[in-house]
Amino acid sequence: METVLNLLLIRFALIVAALVVVALIAFAAAVILKRRGKLHQARQHVASAATATLRYLDDRNNQQDRLSRPRGRGTLARTMIGVAARYVDQTRDPRRPEDRR
Repeated sequence: METVLNLLLIRFALIVAALVVVALIAFAAAVILKRRGKLHQARQHVASAATATLRYLDDRNNQQDRLSRPRGRGTLARTMIGVAARYVDQTRDPRRPEDRR
């Protein structure tokens, strides 16, 4: 029993470590893009990719609903991408003329 718990703890630690590394890489990329003045371009690309992915996940979920009972797959991903897309849409830079609505 102790061996199983140790393996679960090690697996959890590896997952958390991987998430921390991904977060650090994303932060470093954002800092580099901001210093080079290309953060706005990257934000536009991320926003379009997030909305396209959200549409794809919604379409896939709707298709699964029609074909069989809903399984709940992709709900976490859909929620996270939806939050990211809404955040990017709401945090436009008011100083840039292309961001004004």
